[in-house]
Amino acid sequence: MKLLGVGKLFFSTLIVSIVLVGCKKSSRDISKSFCFNKEYSCIETKRIVEIETNKGKFILELDGKNAPVTVGNFLDLVQKGAYNKTLFNRVIREPKPYIIQGGDPLKLVNNYKSNISKDQNRINHKSIYSRFIPLEISVMNEERPRYNQLLGANFHERIKLRHVKGSISMARSEALNSASSQFYFSLKSLPELDGRYAVFGEVIKGFDILNLIEEGDYILNINLTK
Repeated sequence: MKLLGVGKLFFSTLIVSIVLVGCKKSSRDISKSFCFNKEYSCIETKRIVEIETNKGKFILELDGKNAPVTVGNFLDLVQKGAYNKTLFNRVIREPKPYIIQGGDPLKLVNNYKSNISKDQNRINHKSIYSRFIPLEISVMNEERPRYNQLLGANFHERIKLRHVKGSISMARSEALNSASSQFYFSLKSLPELDGRYAVFGEVIKGFDILNLIEEGDYILNINLTK
């Protein structure tokens, strides 16, 4: 599954009409189905992870209170080692700082993939790409996040988790429930993406390291520290 291909797919999703998308199930029903019927659990508290890259380490705070499904999925992949030795495959800094994207388990450091057996690679591919994580947006004064709804500009001031410098969000294709493993970091405030992609945390230490990342750099490992 190709997610957030900036040249084509990313910008094509940006021009989707900003309308509310109706769902057959309520947001509460969707969150329950993902929390209790998947291999992973929702995480409804804040968690801290350390990302070690070939350029150094930085620290993320994940906001499970406002993005429990997304954080639960991300931490499950962390625990499975799905991000180890994966590349940062897209970095956009020109003409202005924009995003750093990574998290594709099939984009690995050269020669690392050859050390993984075909059976193990098949299992890893199935366990990751069989996921269909919904777009998850928390709105102020609402008990639960909204799922699979695009929120327009009139919601901007009410969205709890926004695209700010250092935020981490889930990449996806055009379908609202197509996120799986790929993510991106915002290199500046990107209000045009708020309500369209699920923010689920932010860099709280080491942004200078993140700012060194270029295409082809990679994650060594991610560790849950709290």
